Amino acid sequence: MNKRITIVTKQHLCINGHLDDQAYDKIEEIFNGEAFILIRGEENAVMNSKGKVIVAFAKNTIREYKEHLIVGSNNDSEWTILDEKNHIIAKESGCKILLPPRGDMLPMQRDGLWGFINVHTGEKIREEYDAFNYFCKGISWVRKGNRWGAIDEKGNKITPVKYLYSPDFP
Repeated sequence: MNKRITIVTKQHLCINGHLDDQAYDKIEEIFNGEAFILIRGEENAVMNSKGKVIVAFAKNTIREYKEHLIVGSNNDSEWTILDEKNHIIAKESGCKILLPPRGDMLPMQRDGLWGFINVHTGEKIREEYDAFNYFCKGISWVRKGNRWGAIDEKGNKITPVKYLYSPDFP
C-alpha cells in the first residue's frame, strides 16, 4: 500500500508530504488507511489515500457496511456505494435507501416503488414493487398491488406475482 496521507493531528492531514491547510473537527481513518472521513461542523466528506475527495462536503449520511462505505447526500436522495479501494460500485439519485442493509441486497425506493441494489456489484433490480420482504437465502417475496411473488437476487421471478400473501421465512 502506497499511503500518501497521514493524520498529523486529530484535525490536520499531511498530503503528499505537505501539511493540508484545512482544519477538520475530526478525521476518521477507514479501510486500513485507504480512505478518510473528514468531519467539519455538520458536514463530512470522503477522501481517498491520494488526497482526492471522492464525496464532497455536505450533510452526508455515512455508513460502513462490511467492506463497503454507503454515503447518502443531498438529504439522502443521492447515494454512492464505495468499496474498500474507493472504487464507486454504484451511484444513484432521486431515491431513498433503507439503512442498515441486511445482507448484500440494499432496498431502494424511487417514486413510491421498491427495488434493490447489490452492494458488491452495483447490479440493480428495477424499482417496481409496492412492498418487499428482505432477502433470505437468496429469495425475496415482493408485492405488486395486492399480489405477492418471489424473486432471486438477480431479479428473476421464482414464482409469479399472483399470491394473496407471502409465506413467513424461518
